[in-house]
Amino acid sequence: MELYLMRHGIAAEGPGSWKTDRERPLSDQGIKQTERAGKGLVAAGIRFDRIFSSPLARAAQTARIVAGAQGGSLEVEEIEALATGLVQEELFRALHGLSRDALALLVGHEPDMGILAASLLGLPAERSIPFGKGAIARIDVDAIPPSRGGSLVWLLTARLAGSLGG
Repeated sequence: MELYLMRHGIAAEGPGSWKTDRERPLSDQGIKQTERAGKGLVAAGIRFDRIFSSPLARAAQTARIVAGAQGGSLEVEEIEALATGLVQEELFRALHGLSRDALALLVGHEPDMGILAASLLGLPAERSIPFGKGAIARIDVDAIPPSRGGSLVWLLTARLAGSLGG
């Protein structure tokens, strides 16, 4: 199974029209950055079967932009388990049933994405892998939850993700 972990793009800074941090959207720069990354993934031949996102606005917006770049009608599935303060057991329950050959994108936040990446690789949480805004990693695992440490295939900054396939 190919899992792609992505941190949301650059978010808008306050004050803004949003009332809570959950509602804070991407900035204009974050939108452009995410559009480039989405196009780069498509150019590299990466086609997701499923896209899961935190319900927080900036992550859901990131996921929808990437889904849009994929073409077709791929739906973004918002799951609370990807919101800040990730509880892995809840996430694994939400992902249960993914096929062994699935390509799934998970869009969330830091430090959660870094801790999740470490866990999927069989590393302790304190070995968290830092994800910059818009960064994306591919980690291959045998199942959800993994029965052994997965393999980090690549980790790209947002800028490098935008140049995939080029």
